[in-house]
Amino acid sequence: MWCSRPRDVRADTAGLGGQPSKPSGISGSGKTGGTAAARRLLIGAGLALLAGCGFSPLYHADSAARPALAGITVAEPDDSFEFGLRERLVSRLFQASGGVYRLDFETEIDEEGRAIRPDASVNRFTVRGTADYTLTEIATGIVLFRDTVNATTAYSAVASPFATRSAQNDAQERLAQALADRMILRISASAGDWAP
Repeated sequence: MWCSRPRDVRADTAGLGGQPSKPSGISGSGKTGGTAAARRLLIGAGLALLAGCGFSPLYHADSAARPALAGITVAEPDDSFEFGLRERLVSRLFQASGGVYRLDFETEIDEEGRAIRPDASVNRFTVRGTADYTLTEIATGIVLFRDTVNATTAYSAVASPFATRSAQNDAQERLAQALADRMILRISASAGDWAP
């Protein structure tokens, strides 16, 4: 351990009215060190409580979610929006060869004008999406998990029809990704209930 020889405080304070100077970076109250120590203690206690409750990372190699996700085959899409949704799902799954489960889904999109110009034209649109999905065990046909997720996004209309269409496509792509991410999260969180 590195240490230094104590300094003569009297020598340092000569000519300063006899008042010792405070080392730089240290407050007179000493609260900084105590606060940091208390913070470390609280974090350690919180982690210990989580471990005691059986908490483990959702996508950890030993979690029930990871092998379950690897065994999911995603159904084919019916349209371009569902194609984007399926692509996002496939990219998030740890897919192995030969699926044990099949993920089927149906989607619905609703678009609504939210901002109206003085000439009655709409320049801001809200896009809402819903995905109803089921997870089925392929060998038995038993539905293991069923749920619905929702998401919302928006885009602005501009003077150029091409730019507006591009903004609409981008909004739908973001919507598909948001729905897929929520589906994966809920399936992963429930894997302990249906995965072997």
